Amino acid sequence: MKIYIAGALERDTFGIEKRRREKISKTLRDLGHEILSPVDANLDIDKALKEMRPTKGSNEHSGYIRLIVENDLNLVSQADLIFVIYSRGVRKGAGTHGEITYAAGLMKPIVIWSPWHPIKWIPGWVFGCCHPKFIHKQVKQALGSVAFINKLKADLRDD
Repeated sequence: MKIYIAGALERDTFGIEKRRREKISKTLRDLGHEILSPVDANLDIDKALKEMRPTKGSNEHSGYIRLIVENDLNLVSQADLIFVIYSRGVRKGAGTHGEITYAAGLMKPIVIWSPWHPIKWIPGWVFGCCHPKFIHKQVKQALGSVAFINKLKADLRDD
């Protein structure tokens, strides 16, 4: 199954988000899934986040960010499932919320892993985009939801 990994990029101050993303991507690959990640794109995200931040609002900045948005939405549309690492960084940004909303519009299943803070901090909009059964604090539960959806998709293909 193709799985898009969503989560904070811009607000990853200490590299924690990157390490979590790498770890969950490896785990899902080891389980036989193909990972679609904006981090793997041929776009220099560090450039957008560091060098271009001072020019925020300029045509150059907006154009570059637009390339990143188009790339991310293209990957979401290719995915069979969206796996969201929902953290403080996500709460402060807009990209992951946009990806969740877009995926919901495409009727993609969305699994959310929220290890850093209480589920009650996740906005109601996000709950409206995915089934609460697929929102978890524990990574094992989130991976269980991925397995459940994968089996369901396989069963539907067999019918």
